[in-house]
Amino acid sequence: MVNDPAAQDSLYSADAAQDGMLDRESDQPVNDTWITTKVKSSLLADSDVSGLDINVETVNGVVTLSGDVEQQSQVEHATRIAREIEGVTDVNNTALVAR
Repeated sequence: MVNDPAAQDSLYSADAAQDGMLDRESDQPVNDTWITTKVKSSLLADSDVSGLDINVETVNGVVTLSGDVEQQSQVEHATRIAREIEGVTDVNNTALVAR
C-alpha cells in the first residue's frame, strides 16, 4: 500500500483512466472509487434492476449511469439507489436507456 496520499491519488487516477472509466480526472479519486463500488454493488444486490447491464462511473461525486435496461422504472429505481449512496452529489442517467 502507498502511504503518500498524492501517490495514491495518482495510482487511482491512472488505474481509472487505464480502465477507460473516466473521461476527466477527479479531485477525489479514492472517494469516487468507493462510491462507484458501492453503487455497483447496490445495483447488483437489488432484484428490481438489472445491475449487470448498468455501467457506473463517478467523477467528483457525480455518478453517471449508462447501459440498457428493460423498463423505464428500472432507470428510475437505479437512479434512486445511486442517489442514496453516501458521497453522491448528483446522478446523471441520460445514458441509461430503457429498451
